[in-house]
Amino acid sequence: MRILCLLLCSCISIATFSQSSNLKPCSAAEASQFDFWVGDWELTWSDTLHGTNHIEKLFCNCTLHENFKDPKTNFLGQSWSVFNANYKQWQQTWIDNRGGYITLTGGMVGDSLILTTPCIHECFRKNDEPDGLLQHQTGIIRLELGIVNRWWKNVEAKLVDPL
Repeated sequence: MRILCLLLCSCISIATFSQSSNLKPCSAAEASQFDFWVGDWELTWSDTLHGTNHIEKLFCNCTLHENFKDPKTNFLGQSWSVFNANYKQWQQTWIDNRGGYITLTGGMVGDSLILTTPCIHECFRKNDEPDGLLQHQTGIIRLELGIVNRWWKNVEAKLVDPL
């Protein structure tokens, strides 16, 4: 009897959810803010060609997948980015072949998409100073057709109370 009741409650919940969520996934205008990044990119820093980046939209055009390669150093990395309509922010997860794992959140600031690591888990000490916490920040801006600038820097941490 308990199993039948649980099954019935599950079916009602699923039916209610599907009726209330007739919106097309990723239909918010913000979900397309990052589309300028889609494509194949040659990457340079210090005016030297270093690697490539292949960006594509997957999962019903809801998710951006980045595939980064630097053949000179054999450094490989991937990121997954999605606009979370519930939180009204972009969320990105980066992983690489050196064991790197970074989560970033943020949104558009002017013409740039600015993403920052949350300080709950991913702050680090500046020069081992007890009060000098830093966090990663990246920005991506379309400069002109076919040219995108992406930067990484460390910024003073903004501590967030997790409760």
